[in-house]
Amino acid sequence: MLHLIFQLPVLQAVLDRISMGDDVVFLDNAVYQLQQGGVLNDKILKMAEENINLYALKDELEVRSVDVDNYVSIMSYSDLVELTEKNKLIKSWN
Repeated sequence: MLHLIFQLPVLQAVLDRISMGDDVVFLDNAVYQLQQGGVLNDKILKMAEENINLYALKDELEVRSVDVDNYVSIMSYSDLVELTEKNKLIKSWN
C-alpha cells in the first residue's frame, strides 16, 4: 500500500496503520517531521528498520530547507508516479 502523508503534525495513529513493505511519501508540510531530532524521529527510524519504504519529494524538501537522514529516499515527481503505478491501494492522510 502507498501512504501519502500531507498533514502536520503527523499523528502517531496514522503511523501505526502503516505495515511492513508499505511505501510512505511525506508531502507538503509533513516533510518537517523527517527533520533530524523531530518529535516522531524515533518512530520513523523504527519504521525504516521494519522495511517500510520512506520517501520525500525533493522539491518539497528544498522549498522548506529540510535535511533528512539517509533512511529517507529523496524522490522526484516521476518517481512518485511510478510508486502510484506500483501500488494498487493508495491512502492519503490529510
